[in-house]
Amino acid sequence: MLTSCDIVTLKYITRPIKLGGHTGRGRDAMFLLKHKILKSILLRRTKVGRSADLALPPKMIFLRRDSLDIKEEDYLRSLYNDTQAQFNTYAEGTVVNNYANIYDRLMRVRQALNHPYLVVYSKNALSQSSVANDDGEVKCGLCHESVEDPVFFSSMSEYFLTCRYAEGTVVNNYANIYDRLMRVRQALNHPYLVVYSKNALSQSSVANDDGEVKCGLCHESVEDPVVNACGHTFCQFCMINFSASAGQGSCPTCFITGFKSSSILNRIRLHDFKTSTKLEALREEIRFMVQRDGTAKGIVFSQFPSFLDLIHYSLQKSGVQCVQLDGSTNMKARNTAIKRFNEDPDCKLFLMSLKAGGTALNLTVASHREEIRFMVQRDGTAKGVVFSQFPSFLDLIHYSLQKSGVQCVQLDGSTNMKARDTAIKRFNEDPDCRLFLTSLKAGGTALNLTVASHVFLMDVWWNPAVEQQAQDRVHRIGQFKPVRQVPWLYSYLQSSSTIVQPFF
Repeated sequence: MLTSCDIVTLKYITRPIKLGGHTGRGRDAMFLLKHKILKSILLRRTKVGRSADLALPPKMIFLRRDSLDIKEEDYLRSLYNDTQAQFNTYAEGTVVNNYANIYDRLMRVRQALNHPYLVVYSKNALSQSSVANDDGEVKCGLCHESVEDPVFFSSMSEYFLTCRYAEGTVVNNYANIYDRLMRVRQALNHPYLVVYSKNALSQSSVANDDGEVKCGLCHESVEDPVVNACGHTFCQFCMINFSASAGQGSCPTCFITGFKSSSILNRIRLHDFKTSTKLEALREEIRFMVQRDGTAKGIVFSQFPSFLDLIHYSLQKSGVQCVQLDGSTNMKARNTAIKRFNEDPDCKLFLMSLKAGGTALNLTVASHREEIRFMVQRDGTAKGVVFSQFPSFLDLIHYSLQKSGVQCVQLDGSTNMKARDTAIKRFNEDPDCRLFLTSLKAGGTALNLTVASHVFLMDVWWNPAVEQQAQDRVHRIGQFKPVRQVPWLYSYLQSSSTIVQPFF
C-alpha cells in the first residue's frame, strides 16, 4: 500500500522524469528533486558555508595571461595542425578505434604548451626517430637494415631529414656529412678548431711528410704508440718513464702547458697564436661594454667548448678576467666559477657552452621564475607549491631554479616513501627551501603544506575537482596567511577550435 509520500514522489518526480527525460516536465522534476528534497536531507559542508568556524584566511586567484613568442607559437601551431589533420582522418570512420592515439596527440599539444622539450626529447619521440616499415620493423638510419643494439642521435635529425631523399651514396654517409658540416661551422669561428682538432691531429698533424708519427717526448718514430684522450701520441716506454718521474699519469704535453687535458690549447703552438675575425669582434664588443659601463658584465655562449678555450686564452692575454663552464666542468668547479662571476667585480665575462649553461628557457619557465621573484619580494619568508601533471616539466623547472640559486624539492610518482618524507620534512623545516614541486597525482592528496602560501598551477587538469583538491594542500586548517593562487593561460589558445581548447 502506497503512503502519501510515495504518491507525491511518484506523481511529481518519478513519472515526469520517466516520461519527459531531460526536457519539459522531466527537467522540472529534476530541479524539484535537487532543490526541494535532496537539499533538505543531504549534508554537504563547504569552506564557504563553514568559513566562520574554520577561520581560514582568504584565497585570491590571480590569472596570469602570457603570449607565446614567435618560435614557440610556430612550433605549437605546426603541432596542432598536424594533430588536427590526423584527427580528421580518424573522424572519417575509425575514431572509435583510435581513442588512445587521439589522447596521445592531445597530450603532446598540451606538453608543447609548457615546453617544446617535453615533445622533442620525449621517450616516444626518440624511439620513433627511426623509420619502421609496414611490418613494424625498425630500420637503421645508416645501413637501412634491421636495427641491432639501437642508438638514437636526436641532434642529427635535421640532417637526416634534409638528406634522406638525396641520390647516390649520400644515404650511406650521414655521419660523414654531419661531421663535414660541423667542421665548416667551426671554421667560421676560428680555423684552429679544424686544424688542431683531435681528428685532424690523429690523421695528419702528428705525422711527418712520409706519414711517420713522432713521439711527443723523444721526438723519434713512435714505438708501441699510446694516444691520449687529448690527441697527443707517445711511445709506451716514454710514457711510462714520464709517469714514474712526474708522479702522475696525465698527458705530458698538457702537463707542461698547464691546460686541462681535453683543451685544444694543448695542441696549438701558443708562441705563434693567431686570432680570428670573431675573436677580434668579441674583444671589441667587450671594450665597448666596459667603456659604456665600468661595472658591466657579460655572458658568452658557444656550442663549441674548444672555441671557448680560444676565447678564454685570448682574453687572458688581453688582461680580461673571465670564467668558463662547459660539459667537462665538475660540480665543484662549476659552483666556484658561478660564485666568482657573481661576487668578483673584476671578473667581466662568463664563457659557457650552450649545453652546459645555456639550456633554453621558454615562456612558461621564464614567467614562473618571475612569479617566484615577486613572491619573495612581497614576503621574504613566503613559500610556494608548484603543480604540474607532467613530471618531465617539473624536471625542467627544477633544473632552471637550481641554476638561479632557488632551493626546492620535488615529489612525483617515481619518488619512494623515504625520499617523499625527506622532501616534505625539508620543505616544512628549512627556511631556505622555497618551492615544493609536485605532480597533481602524487601531491594532490594526503599532504599538509600549510607552510606555503602560494600555489602555482602550470597546466590545467581535465577535472577541476582534482585541481581544487590539490590547492587545498595549502588552503586548509592551519593556514594563517592569505593564499595566492596563480594559474597560467596563453593568448594563443583563444583562437583554438572548440575540439582542443577545453582540454587546455
